[in-house]
Amino acid sequence: MEAKVCVLIDAENGEWKADLIREVFLEHEADSILSIPLGTLLPADRLVWTTAANGKFSVKSAYNLARSGEKKDGGESSDSSIMKHFWQKLRRAKVPNMVRVFGCKACQNFLPTKMNLFHRQVTDDPTCEECGLEPETVLHVLCQCPKAKEVWTHCHLLHRIEGKGDFTDVLCFNGMNQDQDSNLMHMILMIAWSLWRNRNEKRMSHPCQNKWTPPPHGWYKVNTDGAVFSKQKWVGIGVIASDEQGRVVAAMSKRLQVPLGALEVEAKALEAAASFEKDIGVQKVIFESDSLVVCSAIQGATKPPITIANIISSTIQIMQQLQPVEVQHMRREGNRAAHGLAQHAQAVNDFVTWMEETPTIINSEVLSDVHQFIQS
Repeated sequence: MEAKVCVLIDAENGEWKADLIREVFLEHEADSILSIPLGTLLPADRLVWTTAANGKFSVKSAYNLARSGEKKDGGESSDSSIMKHFWQKLRRAKVPNMVRVFGCKACQNFLPTKMNLFHRQVTDDPTCEECGLEPETVLHVLCQCPKAKEVWTHCHLLHRIEGKGDFTDVLCFNGMNQDQDSNLMHMILMIAWSLWRNRNEKRMSHPCQNKWTPPPHGWYKVNTDGAVFSKQKWVGIGVIASDEQGRVVAAMSKRLQVPLGALEVEAKALEAAASFEKDIGVQKVIFESDSLVVCSAIQGATKPPITIANIISSTIQIMQQLQPVEVQHMRREGNRAAHGLAQHAQAVNDFVTWMEETPTIINSEVLSDVHQFIQS
């Protein structure tokens, strides 16, 4: 039987026909299909290169793909003695012991970057806080971030670290070719360690604003959040709208029976919030989400990752009907009410809404937000 993908999509609601998909496909196939997020307005199809965050082919992404394939097939089988010599040289590097430890962790991708914390579900936003442009990987924070490039340029070493697949490649290129490169590798280790230390000190000494504040006179503030329920293969969405006095105007807790990731459900939460506010006739809205990636994409400051590009497109179209609209990033500490509603979605069959009343499940969070604002 021949069929098109469109028969698996509920065009009216912009959602997958989950029951049909699970009936027709094997479990792992169904999970893969349902994990692809759809925009409510169903933008036109397009071809994407899935190994790149922006969906576009590049030589770098092809190189990384080929390199990962080599590792799966046996790692450094072409010349394992080279890597053995590299690790020996790194462990004997004439730098302080803490720098050697740092170098080993960086080469093995063991540093607690935002991307690594994102993979471990410690944070739901992998974006570099310094530049807000790319996910904070080890290579990004040490070599590719614009702030890091300024340092390398000033040290006249930018050409030595550009175009590498990971930090191991950086050190290999600058320490394995000739004996006289040993001092160069030591210098690069010290600069990279300094960049990492500066990154950590800066974050510890400059805490971000994380308190909820009411909107200006005549405006409404809508906070959104998403939650992932991995065992059930569900996700939850929480939306709460408040007026200038901090009073709850409307709220929603919604469950989606699709196995989306953290970033995807954050994008769906903002899209659902925009649709919800449009349906109840609210204008002059400030939307807040604790996902910097989603907020930056909506604001047009960065290009969205390809996995949420369609959702971002649909959300922007919906928000254009709510003008004027603003979108702001808010830390989790100031988004607790929406987070509570997203968690509550686990106990909801489809969705539940509240109009001009505060849901009892988040009453303490709402009161706490208002109290903290008054005290400040």
